[in-house]
Amino acid sequence: MRVAGISEELFDLLGTRVDVVAASLLRDAVSAAALADAVPV
Repeated sequence: MRVAGISEELFDLLGTRVDVVAASLLRDAVSAAALADAVPV
């Protein structure tokens, strides 16, 4: 499934927009902050 598909599926399930991005695509500072804020589903 593509990232857009996962994001859409999570929106349908959770009722809120969810950002889905591979950590390897983010800059180090952004990645660290995103991972710190991440919530497992």
